Amino acid sequence: MNKNVLVLVCGRVIGGHEIQLKTILQDLCALRDDVVVVCQTPATYAYFSALPCQLFQIDFGIEGKVWRQWQAAPGIATALDSHFARAGSILVSGGTIEACIGAARAAKLSVPAAKLIAYLPMYIDRSTSHGLVGRVYNLVVNRMARVVDEYLTINRIQAHLLRAHYTRPVKVLENVIQGVQAPQVSHGKRLVFLGRFDNGQKGLLELIDLLDRPDNPYGDVVLIGDGPDRAEIVSRAKAATAIKVHFAPWMDVTGVDRFLGIDDCLIMNSRWEGEPLVVREFTARGLPCVVRDITGMRGVTSKTMRFTDSDSLIRILNRLHEADSAHDHVHAVRVPQSRRQQVLASLFEKDSNH
Repeated sequence: MNKNVLVLVCGRVIGGHEIQLKTILQDLCALRDDVVVVCQTPATYAYFSALPCQLFQIDFGIEGKVWRQWQAAPGIATALDSHFARAGSILVSGGTIEACIGAARAAKLSVPAAKLIAYLPMYIDRSTSHGLVGRVYNLVVNRMARVVDEYLTINRIQAHLLRAHYTRPVKVLENVIQGVQAPQVSHGKRLVFLGRFDNGQKGLLELIDLLDRPDNPYGDVVLIGDGPDRAEIVSRAKAATAIKVHFAPWMDVTGVDRFLGIDDCLIMNSRWEGEPLVVREFTARGLPCVVRDITGMRGVTSKTMRFTDSDSLIRILNRLHEADSAHDHVHAVRVPQSRRQQVLASLFEKDSNH
């Protein structure tokens, strides 16, 4: 019996990682005619439905910490039994290792001989947010992550981190940037955040506090998106006195193009990122990006536009606000020429025996 390439979409919502996965699957379907994709939710099923491959929706996972995911593996194996039986190689995809680990272990329990690959955008060091508890958690996660045979990630920085912590081979597939349009008109000088309202990762509550100072020259802040912490973020925004925070719903790329003005500036206070597409898209529009100095930002922004605390942030914003042209502060990042199909072909060789 011929073996398929089985792709498990572990994410439950559409985000930047799922957008990138779709481009990968388009390339993979051009190489292979035996790709099978299993999604967890109606939303992800609808998003991937235009792909030229077999597509199924099965709610195979649970939410929770990594040990709950690990324990859920036998149940996931049962739910996906018929798909695992026909799989020669398996790709699990999720925005975090926690999202991937249950499906990854289930795959190994069901078909230990199949090559198991995880598509992951970043390594998350939980000690940065949880101290000693986070360091212990890292040790547990790093051990569990070795159930995967090989990782696929988005840039060389993340590849180095994943390889060092998970001790597995890692290949790189650069992110694809959607076509964007540079703004033509001004809507005033605004700071704009675009992303998921997840305070744990994005640090939006702290961002409002960092900006709510009388010496911040930007009086208008716009938060575009939605997420689980929206109510708390809205409440904190209403309490701000030195800034006015506006909210806008999710938009597609065309909608963002229409919304932005020539004097807008992206602002991000993320605690961790892989390689945020929003930064590269703002840069491609010719707009500046002011971001927290974290590993995932160092390959896509200039050091002069990264802050470490409230005072350094305000210094950057004052310099930017006073400049004749914000475009002078845009850090153009050269993206290496992609070798997408070559990388995918090396991962999913038809005749390989793992």
